[in-house]
Parts: sequence; structure tokens; C-alpha cells
Amino acid sequence: MARFLYGVTQPHITALTNGRVASIDSSSIRIWDTATGRCRILKADDKEVLCLAVLQDDRLASGSADGSVRIWDVRKRKSTVMNGHEKAVFSLAALPDGRLASGSEDGAIRIWDLNTAESQILTGRSGPVHNLVVLPGGRLASGSREQLSVRIWNLPALDRDDANVVKLKHSQVDHISEKKERIGFLEAPATFLTYWGEMDCLVVGTEAGIEFFNL
Repeated sequence: MARFLYGVTQPHITALTNGRVASIDSSSIRIWDTATGRCRILKADDKEVLCLAVLQDDRLASGSADGSVRIWDVRKRKSTVMNGHEKAVFSLAALPDGRLASGSEDGAIRIWDLNTAESQILTGRSGPVHNLVVLPGGRLASGSREQLSVRIWNLPALDRDDANVVKLKHSQVDHISEKKERIGFLEAPATFLTYWGEMDCLVVGTEAGIEFFNL
């Protein structure tokens, strides 16, 4: 049995708990009850919303074109704003330890402590960050639609100067860690990333096709 949710204008859909889904509608977020078709609207002060991520405790994170990140209490329909990015926020990823990662057009990846609203910047990134995906073992993969590379960050090592970074790049693969090994090649910029748990691999969608990297 299919149910149509009228009013969905963008393809970004995020699954919530209790049979609900969230969708983006310009400067607002729509929360749908899939059983009844009813919709609640979260307004982001006329700031265009570009991405969403589901958090713990019935909260939702959104990234906007003005560079802000909002943390929403879905039940109360209220939000707090975290600023730091200089340009649009294209991607968000909820980390298992309760922190939030955000990727921006300014080339920065920020790791946010949601209790303090303070963030730590991952260095070494160049170009806009369009994709973020959480991997097992405290790792985070990032990709850009404008570059032939994907990076894998070892988040538990962020407080050390030798934090591990794996870089998957067309025709050259740099593995900055204790083990230097070739992992794979990208034939075109990454348009999406996802983790395939059953095969323990990173799936990278590009204009040239779909590529798989064993982790």
C-alpha cells in the first residue's frame, strides 16, 4: 500500500522515529506522519535549508545556505543556531558519540559539540564538501562534486597532530597513516557517498558510475 505525501518539493527525505519522515521545502522543514499524512512545519527564518541529519532525543539538524547549522527540537518546533561556516552548509552527519559533522562550500568540515555549540575544524580539505558519511571505527568520509577525491578521517585521532587521513584520488592515492597502501581510484567527482555495512565498503557514486572501496 502506498501513501502520497503532498507538498514534498525537493528530493531530500530523511527518516525519523515513530513512522515520521522529514523533507526540505525551501526555508522550512516538513515533518510528515506517514500513517496519517499530517504535516508539521519547522521554519528556518527564511534561510534556505540544504541538508538534514537525524540526532538523538527526537532532534534534527539542518544546514542552511547562509552557513548556519540549526539544532531542532522536533516536538517543540524550536531551534538553536550554531555559526562558524563562512558559506553554505551542504552536508551533515550525526556521529555515534553525539557530535555532529558539517561540510560546507567554504571547504571546511566542522565537528560540533552540541552541548557547547563549539566546533573543531578538520584541516587538509580543499574545495566544497558536498558529502559526509559515518563509517565504523570512528571514521568519517567526505567527498566533493568538484574534485576527484574522497577522504576518510579518523575522528578519535583529532586531538593529535598525526590524525590519520586516507585520501582516495584519481590516478594517485595518498594514504597518510602508519600503513601506506593503495586503496582505489575515482574516475569522476563524487556525487554521493554511502556505507554498505554487509560488504564493509564505501560506495561512491560518480558521473562515471558507482565505485566500491573496501575498508
